[in-house]
Amino acid sequence: MALSGIWQTLNVDPPPDFDMEEELFGVVYQSMLPNDRIKEIVQMKIPGAHLDSGDILFTGREFLIGLSERTNTSGIEEFSQFFPSWSVTGIKVPRGVLHLTSLCSICGIDTIAIGGSPQGQEVWKEIEKLAQHSYKRVVFPDNNGANCQFINGVICHPPRDEYPESFKVWETFDTPRISLPNSELAKADGSLTCNSLSIR
Repeated sequence: MALSGIWQTLNVDPPPDFDMEEELFGVVYQSMLPNDRIKEIVQMKIPGAHLDSGDILFTGREFLIGLSERTNTSGIEEFSQFFPSWSVTGIKVPRGVLHLTSLCSICGIDTIAIGGSPQGQEVWKEIEKLAQHSYKRVVFPDNNGANCQFINGVICHPPRDEYPESFKVWETFDTPRISLPNSELAKADGSLTCNSLSIR
């Protein structure tokens, strides 16, 4: 599906300066937060604070932030100041895993897609223990096969040829779905959730 068709299907308005010819891929993550334009860009001020956007999992009810090699407690503390009306909880990411969304994503209302690896199940136990709300889980054979974006009621997930076993799980969903190739970005450890912005 062409990028312009994806925008239309997801009912997302592209930014005013968006160039269809030059963009490789892009989705403005408007699925759960209020549909307001970005009003400011904030910079972290706490010395030594680090926060990787790949560690941010917004569930629609709270923020779960991965504590990883790229995100520390100071980063989570400062992030919570940007979103004072939302609960923000740190989730330990197993050693060797790039960031939280390498293992799990939101795939529906109160539903988390999670990799079936030992690391994925370790993270799920942390979520069950520390999250402020309860969630259902859907387990996928591949960690990367569970990576998706849930945008305006539509799931964008990897295609069959990239993760055939995980695709079988996606086929069980009643939710509208779009398969989005990610093989080129995967060469640089990029995933579908890397193509999103956290806005307030």
